Amino acid sequence: MGWNITASGARPFHQGQICNYFGGMIPFAKTAQERQSNSDPRPSLEERYVNHEGYVEAVKKATTRAIRAGFLLKDDANRLINEAQESKVLK
Repeated sequence: MGWNITASGARPFHQGQICNYFGGMIPFAKTAQERQSNSDPRPSLEERYVNHEGYVEAVKKATTRAIRAGFLLKDDANRLINEAQESKVLK
């Protein structure tokens, strides 16, 4: 996301305001059950990739498309694929 709502605390920074120069993220749920219990409309990691190998395959396909389009170098693609293989996504 290109914005973040900041939290309170000992040293609040823009407390209660949208802080548009700090990015944030909301991770995908791991399973469909987790997604449904959180009322998250986005498909879970399992729904997207089935398992870790499916995730790695999706990274490989995305890097191949980016290389062909001229947006990514082969060395960078290899690094991203290795990071995906070593990740704990769906393990």
